Amino acid sequence: MLSTLWKLSAPTVAVMVIQGLVNTAEVYFVGRLGSTALAGASLCYPMMMLMSAMSGAGLGGGVSSAIARSIGAQDLNKARSLAIHALALGAAFGLFFTILMELVGSHLYEAMGGQGETLAASVAYSAAFFRGVVVLWIFNTLSSIYRGLGQPAYPAIVGAAGGLIIVIASPSLIFGLGPFPAFGIAGAGIAVILYVTAGSLVLLQRLFSARSPLRLSFTGFHFETAQFWEILRVGLPSSVNTAVGTLGFMVMTGLVGRFGTTALAAFGLGTRFEFILIPVVFGLGTAVISMVGAAVGAGNPARAKQVARTGALIGAASWGVSGLILAAFPGLWLRIFTTDQQVLKLGYSYFRIVGPLYSLVGLGMILYFACQGAGEANIPLFLSLGRLGVALALGWALVAFGGSVTAVFAAIATGLAIYGLGLAYATMVVFRRISQK
Repeated sequence: MLSTLWKLSAPTVAVMVIQGLVNTAEVYFVGRLGSTALAGASLCYPMMMLMSAMSGAGLGGGVSSAIARSIGAQDLNKARSLAIHALALGAAFGLFFTILMELVGSHLYEAMGGQGETLAASVAYSAAFFRGVVVLWIFNTLSSIYRGLGQPAYPAIVGAAGGLIIVIASPSLIFGLGPFPAFGIAGAGIAVILYVTAGSLVLLQRLFSARSPLRLSFTGFHFETAQFWEILRVGLPSSVNTAVGTLGFMVMTGLVGRFGTTALAAFGLGTRFEFILIPVVFGLGTAVISMVGAAVGAGNPARAKQVARTGALIGAASWGVSGLILAAFPGLWLRIFTTDQQVLKLGYSYFRIVGPLYSLVGLGMILYFACQGAGEANIPLFLSLGRLGVALALGWALVAFGGSVTAVFAAIATGLAIYGLGLAYATMVVFRRISQK
């Protein structure tokens, strides 16, 4: 069990670690522009995180689950058809968000607390990213197809190699190094789009080649509503789930923004560490989706349950250890990016309040992926709505009645606890249903 989980998750975990380090480097480069740029980037992170989560863990989870269940049932033709339907859905979702952010992006960041130079920085960063976000959706959809096939190594290799593009392009485009013009903070967004464009081309070429396990072709292909629904019945509620989580994060960012640029910068640095941990557990989660989906497709619920249990323990341990280290020594992370004493003080508070509950986040994330693999996404969605409601109610009450920014951090911690414990219960319900079929 552990060896299979490791075989399927190791490539994705490895590339996610690399991408997390690349993202950290990007924050470092943006930080060289000053605290205003950091605050502006913090306003953009929730929507950027939403795109990664929706395309990779939302729709992507539906894609991987559907294809894995088809492979488990030994229906290769259905898997081929699902792959093409998935690419069409990815492109459609990406185009939708490009148009949406063109229309409401600046208003959204202003509502979250952006003003003056901070707002200008967030709009510049966001525009550069979202005008090419359709390519990010295609890239993550392609990666999800490979993971559903139980072949995560190739997209992992492509992703790791592509990380070099960001490391080189990001500072070059931000500061205008060599032949490149200086785009300022927008250069960071442009670098990300260059990376996913190159990766998408490579993944597409292989998927349609003779080396592909599916050997995709449009010959005789036609779209079917049932195929779209096979993906969307998991992918759509999962995408809404990620949107709910990001909405809560955006509102919390707005609440923190009421306490000023310093608080916003500290909060952004604190949550940025989580953006490193999330992809690592995501790598394990994609293996859980594939293994649970294949087991359910093959009519083996006992194995599916065992996979979920093992993965959840690993997820809880990895997040938990990291959280305890940061709670004890927050400066290990924060001092990489800033020497501002006020930012450091609030950043220390964030990790000491939220860090001890990280284990519940790791637990909940893996169990969420297990539910996706089993073809169930509605229960996790309802739990996320409950978590959002409690956290927002607490956060609003604390701000309305004169609470401090650390009180908002406490509301965030409460939401994390609800998320992890709630998903533990949800998974029990889902697998009980499967066993009774």
